[in-house]
Amino acid sequence: MADVVPTPASGSTKGSDVLFSIKTRLQAAIPDLVRIVAQPNPSLAQYRAERCVALRFAEPNPLTMAGGGRYGMPVTRTLEVYVGTQNLLDQAGEDEALVLAHLDFEEQVINALVDDVPNTDRIAISVLFIPGGSKIEREVKGDPGMGYSVLLFEVKYQLAFSVVDVGVS
Repeated sequence: MADVVPTPASGSTKGSDVLFSIKTRLQAAIPDLVRIVAQPNPSLAQYRAERCVALRFAEPNPLTMAGGGRYGMPVTRTLEVYVGTQNLLDQAGEDEALVLAHLDFEEQVINALVDDVPNTDRIAISVLFIPGGSKIEREVKGDPGMGYSVLLFEVKYQLAFSVVDVGVS
């Protein structure tokens, strides 16, 4: 009788592995608070770190007319990156120090993510910076030194399906 063994398709990966790889890359490049969230809420106190990043993955979207079915279905997900910066060096009515610090931090995040996710298992992950997101705003009530913005990235990878390997005995 043949053994039926489900194994992952070659070069495929799980979305959770992709998101964890992205978080790991950010933590290696930026020694700040990086968290994975289901629904970011910058008004909460735990977002008030000097510099912080919250990652949120959108739903997977299959790439039409591409791939090899269960042996390699490429998908894309939008990665929302919530970037927060605290800076209390501005005088009343000014935002210069906050904006300049925030712009530098945004660019560090972009530099850390774009097409440079660690692939220790040789999985194909592509991260592209895409248009959209939001401008810098002061979203935390009662904390005039906090500024937030959202950056958007498109993450492409092969969805991890199990492939049945029927061995011959």
